[in-house]
Amino acid sequence: MRILAIRGSNLASLAGDFAVDFEAEPLASSGIFAITGPTGAGKSTLLDALCLALFAEIPRLRSAPTGSQVGSDGGDGDGTSARDPRLILRHGAGEGHAEVDFRMPDGASYRARWEVRRARGRADGRLQNSSHAFERLDTQERMGGTRTETKQAIVEVIGLSSDQFTRAVLLAQGEFEAFIRADANERALLLEKLTGSEIYARIGKQAFDKAKALQDDLDILRARISAMHGLDDMARADAEAALERTSENLREAQAQKDALEGQQRRQERGLELEQAVEIARNRHVTAEEEAKAAAPRRAALERNRTLFTLVALLEDRLHAEKALKAADEEAAKADAALELASASLAERAQERDAAQTELAELDKMAMDLAPQIEAARTLDRKLAEASDELSEEEGRCADAETHLKDVEAKAALAREAHEAAKREHLAAEAWCADNLAWRSLSEREAELCGLLARHGSATRDLADQEALGDDLIKSQVARRERSLEAAEKLEESSKALSEAEERLADARAALLPDGEIDRLAGLAEHLSKAETLCLRTEAARKALDTSVRAKGKTQERLQQLEDELGTLEKAITGLEAEIPETEARHASAAQERSRWLAASDQAAQAMRAGLVEGEPCPVCGAREHALSALDALLDESLVRSEEEVSSLNGTLIAKRGDLAASQIQRERVLQDKEHATATIAEQQAQGAQAQSDCDDLEVQLRETLSALKLPDDTDMAELGAMRAKAANDARDARALVDAVEEARRASDVARDALERARDAKEGARLELEAASGAFRNWDNEISKLRVDCEGLEGALDSAFATSSGWRAETDPAAWLRQCALQWRERDAARHRAASALPALEDGLQQALRDREVAISRSSDVTTRRDERAARIAMLTQERAALLGGDSVAEVETRQAKAQAEAFSCLETARQCYEEAAQVLASAKSDSKHTGDARDAAGQALAATADTFSRALQQHSAEEYEIGRLASGGQAALDAEAGALGQIDAALREALAILEQREADLAGHRRDSSDADVLAPEALATALAEAAGQLAEASERNDEARLAIRRDDEVRSETAALRKQLAQDEQAAEIWLKLREMIGDAQGSRFRRFAQGLTLDRLLEAANLRLADLKPRYELQRGQGGEMMIEVIDNDMGGQVRGLHNLSGGERFLVSLALALGLAEMSTGRGVRIESLFIDEGFGALDPASLGQALALLEHLHASGRRVGVISHVEDLKERIPVKIEVTPTGRGTSVIEVVEG
Repeated sequence: MRILAIRGSNLASLAGDFAVDFEAEPLASSGIFAITGPTGAGKSTLLDALCLALFAEIPRLRSAPTGSQVGSDGGDGDGTSARDPRLILRHGAGEGHAEVDFRMPDGASYRARWEVRRARGRADGRLQNSSHAFERLDTQERMGGTRTETKQAIVEVIGLSSDQFTRAVLLAQGEFEAFIRADANERALLLEKLTGSEIYARIGKQAFDKAKALQDDLDILRARISAMHGLDDMARADAEAALERTSENLREAQAQKDALEGQQRRQERGLELEQAVEIARNRHVTAEEEAKAAAPRRAALERNRTLFTLVALLEDRLHAEKALKAADEEAAKADAALELASASLAERAQERDAAQTELAELDKMAMDLAPQIEAARTLDRKLAEASDELSEEEGRCADAETHLKDVEAKAALAREAHEAAKREHLAAEAWCADNLAWRSLSEREAELCGLLARHGSATRDLADQEALGDDLIKSQVARRERSLEAAEKLEESSKALSEAEERLADARAALLPDGEIDRLAGLAEHLSKAETLCLRTEAARKALDTSVRAKGKTQERLQQLEDELGTLEKAITGLEAEIPETEARHASAAQERSRWLAASDQAAQAMRAGLVEGEPCPVCGAREHALSALDALLDESLVRSEEEVSSLNGTLIAKRGDLAASQIQRERVLQDKEHATATIAEQQAQGAQAQSDCDDLEVQLRETLSALKLPDDTDMAELGAMRAKAANDARDARALVDAVEEARRASDVARDALERARDAKEGARLELEAASGAFRNWDNEISKLRVDCEGLEGALDSAFATSSGWRAETDPAAWLRQCALQWRERDAARHRAASALPALEDGLQQALRDREVAISRSSDVTTRRDERAARIAMLTQERAALLGGDSVAEVETRQAKAQAEAFSCLETARQCYEEAAQVLASAKSDSKHTGDARDAAGQALAATADTFSRALQQHSAEEYEIGRLASGGQAALDAEAGALGQIDAALREALAILEQREADLAGHRRDSSDADVLAPEALATALAEAAGQLAEASERNDEARLAIRRDDEVRSETAALRKQLAQDEQAAEIWLKLREMIGDAQGSRFRRFAQGLTLDRLLEAANLRLADLKPRYELQRGQGGEMMIEVIDNDMGGQVRGLHNLSGGERFLVSLALALGLAEMSTGRGVRIESLFIDEGFGALDPASLGQALALLEHLHASGRRVGVISHVEDLKERIPVKIEVTPTGRGTSVIEVVEG
């Protein structure tokens, strides 16, 4: 993977857009570059942008507190988490982004982009959700979708997670420096942090916890199996035989009860059918009476159908009246419209005359202004020509002024360049004269730099060795102290093992005798059985009380039914006395109605017989004879008779219905009374059974309490307390077993600790011996270095005879190079300034001559421009006196517009006049037409009224009758006909129902004549006895079945528990073995093992790099401790040294090799990272070590990698030519610039 470009905007201190293109020069051809800038400028923000674009996260935010919040409502943070990468958005920015382009080894290029914005893009808006995009550049393929899918697509392409990428690209050399200085425990923690291997401690702890939980579950299952108690084979056989007997008794009791219930249902069905027959007879009688009473309604219906033909004539007359009223209203409206049209015509005539006058006046004004318009047009033309000439002169004037400014600027520049060259030449000559001694240093620079380099290296080696002496002494003291500590820990571990074994012995001594747990579990079970019997006894007592209360309520209900029966008997007696009286009144009214009906028919027949066709009627005089006139005279008396008959018929029907309802209610009350009597008997039997059950349960409870050696008055609370105590005792006993197991495990842990303490003591002894040997080697080495340093200092003192202050310089070689460089630069500047002075003098004189020419030309052009401006002012004054200063076009436009508006007003007035005339003519025509229509409507009304009047006379009817029929309509006649049809249908239906009910009753009596052998009272008694026997048999059967089911449950549960125990033991076997291999309470066993393997891999990868950087050294794990690292010095015959014995430069090389090794481990899946960033770590290096570091970086570049160094060290920045400079610009902002040199 190779980084091609990093871009972004508004991230932290990097305000606005920024971009770093690694494929553009000078970065493209540079293998090493530096990222420089003061603290806080934004160097690390550039790497944050890289991680944001790829993984939407910032690695350095991982150390932020998990629950902390940044900002509040209205603030920049919007109350977000301190780990939220959106907080990198710059304060005051509405949006920002980070973008990176990279190329994979297969040649494919990709672009990843992360964006964040505030609401509506405003600086004070709330932070919105960030977006994450990923695409392949060569195919424009968008990859991923959601943020999670996009991140996964990036991981799949580059082959590294975010943690692996961070470790592979951002080399934590500083952390490996701390790794070298740390002790074993701190080194283990740092290794976990650097490699992400902390998961192994969690795995070891989880394996231990999982095994412990499984072991606890197995112990619980074994205890539950031992607590199970079921029936033996003989008791099981007895229980099955008892179940068979009770089942047979239950079947016999059920069959007897079913037979008696069948007899009861047949008797109840017979009573229901008798009641149904009586009800059907009453309904049939009522239907016959209603059919007879409906005869007058049929006659009235026939007459109404005849008169309904006159309804159309009535509607015609009403329509004619409405038409006449409407015609009157239309005529009045037409007259009013005629008056309005006449007035409007007069107004339109006045408007037309006024418009003609206004148009004539506008024409006269236009003729008067014509001479002025022509004169103004001539002046306008002259002004335009003068303005064009003035514009040309002003352009020439502006060109002249611009030329003058350019010439003056060139003259000023020439003068400044001349003065600067003179000053530079004088300064360079003065400096060279003051520093003439540096000339010789410049000529001998290479020779003196070599001597200084050798002296610096020797001095540093001597200082390192002197510092190493202190370290070796401290190391000896520390290792002696560790040896003593290891001895103390060994003694403590031995003591802890003795204490653990004593606790194990105490726990085993505290165990209860064998079988005690089973005895306690059995006692708890028997107490639970006694508690259950006590509960059932209490329930049986409550059931007995409930039965007694229910019997009292039933007796109260029986008394209420007897009272209700007396009330119904009185009501029935009263109705039976009232019905004959009402029937007599109804018969008398029906006879009177018949007489009126007969009289009406006879009179009509007599009149009809006496009428002669064409002769006038003796009643109304009409020659068209209406034979129904006599019917109208007799209709009123007939209607009153029919109303009386209908009222009495309704009263009679209501009383008969009340009588039938009362009789049915009486039968229902009698049935309820019989049922209540039977219920009382049944409740007496149930009460007796409940009393018997209660007695039996009390006997069982006393027997159980006696078996437990408890008094008979022991209540349920006491039993519960004793059962709980027995269960607690059993749990305590099992807890003692668990305590023994825990003590055994603690003993094993203490034994393991003792072994580790012995190993630690032996390692401390070996370390002490190694430290003593290293001190002797150091003493020989430092003596040799002191001799070398004294010789080099003498040679340098003689070389710097004229400059003896070289010893005071921190870096004499750099001081020498700087002095030589300054001499060469100043001497070259002196020669350049001397050669440039003549040419600058000639340029200055020519610039002054050009300036004089430009001033003269500018003056001439300005004079001509002023003359053109004066002529324009004169013409403008003359033009202002014409047409009030307005332009000719404006005046002509106003005249044309006024004339057009006047002509339009005239045309509009003429059109309105013509329209008013047309409206007047139309109004006159409408007035005539509406008058004719009003006359026609009056004639039509007279004709329809005459026709309707003659029809009324013909049918001997009144207008109110026709109106009543019209309001009801044909639907009322059809409804009356339907009601009469329903009466006839009800009669037929009542007859059919009566015949069906009588047939049903006869069939039921035939079917039940031989089946029922018991009277109702005897049947109720027998049924109650059968129910009691069935309940007793059912209870006995339930008890026997319960005993079998409980034993089945115990056996099934025991078998299931044994099967589950076997399965759980098989499943737990692997976890128990894992606990023995890698598990412990803190996860330290597997953690130490995994850390050792990780350290081996890290050292192997680091040695591959160290072989190229410093073949003298090789790293290996120490034998005295799991996290100890030793250095093999190949130049000293394979001597083993500690990391603390290395010099500063050597430690840097080792730490950098470790960092590169970690990078190789992080890309273990074959991914090659071609871009590396080393953050800091160079501040403590001397110049020689710094040179070695640069050589190392060059070596990385030679292997195909581009290396970026983030550092504040000035020497390092000077030695790296290509730099990405991050420069603060004030107010918390910085800019990025790629520079070279």
